[in-house]
Amino acid sequence: MLARCAPNGKYVPFMDMMLSQLRTWATAEDGSAAMLQMAKLAGFTQESFQACLTDQTLLDEINAVRERGAEEFGINSTPTFLINGKKYSGDMSVDTMSALIDSML
Repeated sequence: MLARCAPNGKYVPFMDMMLSQLRTWATAEDGSAAMLQMAKLAGFTQESFQACLTDQTLLDEINAVRERGAEEFGINSTPTFLINGKKYSGDMSVDTMSALIDSML
């Protein structure tokens, strides 16, 4: 939700930061406070942070996308890759993915 609320042009950098710092905020005693500190680096205020995380419309939109992925494409885990119409779920190394794609060329 926070990435979707990030200021224009900051979605990808914000996601990169949140994923690279996952252990920091996910294991923090106060995960919300840890996420707020990172969100402030992307331009959030306490108010915009709270507004984003309590935005029911945004949550409904995210859930609708998740449900569509599950219903239409059978995606029920992360990561999942669709390559030439075939589903590959779970962790896949770069070498494994490269070999898979190369075999289709």
